[in-house]
Amino acid sequence: MAVSWRPPQVPRGPDEDRGRGLWVYDFTAYNPGQLPISDVRVEVTFALDVERVHYDRQTEEPTRTLILETPVLAGGKERTWHRRLLMNYEDSHAALPKTSAIISFIDPEEPSKRQENRWPKSSGHTG
Repeated sequence: MAVSWRPPQVPRGPDEDRGRGLWVYDFTAYNPGQLPISDVRVEVTFALDVERVHYDRQTEEPTRTLILETPVLAGGKERTWHRRLLMNYEDSHAALPKTSAIISFIDPEEPSKRQENRWPKSSGHTG
């Protein structure tokens, strides 16, 4: 299992008077194996507060952790979540490279054991 993230849309500057910018991120979980895995959970940790913006423009409380879940991920497949996130524009450039993630799942060969992978693998980040 692996997880990746990329911002297909980045702000050119603060979008509002509070100095925040709206970023659009794609988070993707990959299952390179042949067997399906279950109870997939991705925990993304940011080095600054982010607020999720829903399609109806409602925002969630500021957080540094974003949780993404799916009940099953078939073998050889991927699952992508699209998230719109508000964050401090000035702080974002230094903080975003410190983003990290843990992807965990139930291994079909050992259903009583939860497996996890951390990304990036070799991280000096303290995020």
